[in-house]
Amino acid sequence: MAGRPLREPLLAAAAADAAPDRLPSRRSSCGAPGGSSGAVSVVVEEEGEDARSGCSGGGGVPQQGDTFNICAFNLSKVILGAGLMAMPKAMFLLGVVPGTFLMVAIGLLTHYTLATGLIASSDRLGAKSYAALVSRTLGVRAEGLLQLSVFVTCWVMEVVFLVVIADILVGHPPDFHGLISELTGATGRAASSRPLVLGVLCAFVLLPLGSMRSMEHLATVNIIGVASNAVFALLMLVLLAAACARGLAVPPPLMPRWGELSREAGGGVGAALVLASTAPIILSCFTCHQSLHPLLPSLRPYTTRRAQGVVATSLAIAGVLYYVISLCACAVFGPSLHDDILTDATAARMAPILGSEAAARGAALVVRAGYLLSLTGSFLLLLFPLRHVLGEVLLGGHEELAASSNRRWLGATAALTGTAYATACFLPGIWGALSLVGATAATAQAWIIPSLIILALDSKRLLSSGGGGGGGAEAGPAAAAGAGSGAAGWARARRRGAAGVILVVGVFMFAQAFVGAFL
Repeated sequence: MAGRPLREPLLAAAAADAAPDRLPSRRSSCGAPGGSSGAVSVVVEEEGEDARSGCSGGGGVPQQGDTFNICAFNLSKVILGAGLMAMPKAMFLLGVVPGTFLMVAIGLLTHYTLATGLIASSDRLGAKSYAALVSRTLGVRAEGLLQLSVFVTCWVMEVVFLVVIADILVGHPPDFHGLISELTGATGRAASSRPLVLGVLCAFVLLPLGSMRSMEHLATVNIIGVASNAVFALLMLVLLAAACARGLAVPPPLMPRWGELSREAGGGVGAALVLASTAPIILSCFTCHQSLHPLLPSLRPYTTRRAQGVVATSLAIAGVLYYVISLCACAVFGPSLHDDILTDATAARMAPILGSEAAARGAALVVRAGYLLSLTGSFLLLLFPLRHVLGEVLLGGHEELAASSNRRWLGATAALTGTAYATACFLPGIWGALSLVGATAATAQAWIIPSLIILALDSKRLLSSGGGGGGGAEAGPAAAAGAGSGAAGWARARRRGAAGVILVVGVFMFAQAFVGAFL
């Protein structure tokens, strides 16, 4: 297949829209000449061939072994991060009906930006990173904004992970009922010192594991992490059944409790801002755009459809777990539900529901230990996009950092881990951080920029196929094919409409963060 003839310049044809199961090969990465102008040459490959596999001597060497499940688990683990801790509170504030609608809508829109805005666009242009895709479609300034938003999102999430890990290991004052005290019985200053415990964890666990150069080496950790989320969902179902049997279950609100929210927030404006803060938190729970491109080379065999299937599978797994845990937590803990669900999943709170102190202790231990593994895996995975950005900004490309010496790789890992640790020692909670980063940086990289990419690519196709002088003999047939295809025109209109809706909603969410800050 590597020797098939050139079919058409990318930006001068719309034929690729009629065959979504086909994708371009990366000619420049295999030593074939790339285009010297704005148009990018494309070789269309049949579905099932590995367009991302390495090349040697001008020919592709197919890689054996299906890694679909590994990639799906890795991406699921990225999605199932610390945002899950705040999702039940968001559901309770919104009510079941608006909360369900918002969760499904955000999940579907996020899938569209990943499948169409990133995967399909990257495969058409041959872009190997999110930054390269943005640079080629939107320009250098947009690439800089993307780098900033990805870095801020990932770094803040790393800080949030460490805060929740400290809650798990140390607990909260004055009791400090964390894993360390429950397992060892230690109650001294060392066991209750968040800086000390986090420092030991970062130095002896996170830094060594985070220095690995491939996500595939983290597959086992991530499978365990996803399984721990499933165990947590199962435990919440058990708690709900026990609460119903003992008459302790609280019916979740179907709609927002506007009266109570207004009193607690000091008025209707405050209540509206509280409800508005839930949407960015839900979006941050589904955002995984920063980890997609580092993950795609691990997918074998690679096709656009399979990559989009990985995204759909991962979002579905995360969405089901989010929904089950949120509904059960609302019914079990009711109005006393905290911003961090782990604060409620203690032996003291679960003992009256389960009717046994020993059972409550065991359940709390399983939940906290499972989430410790889950968040550890999420922390390690987010180091990859962070290093990706550092490589692009400091070295002119992430490949240079990946191919650099161990000293430079370890230095980048240590700097990222160390700054996240220093900040986590002073951050009091996770709700404010998740809401702010979700409304700004996460919205920019997950919705605003992908929608602009889709609109930009379609605009370039329209300009190229519209003639405009200089198209020559090659542009004529392509323009005729594009204009004559009703299906392609409808697909383009649908794509542009969806991208426009996502862009408007994303800009609104971005703006409301600043409005809320001023009010």
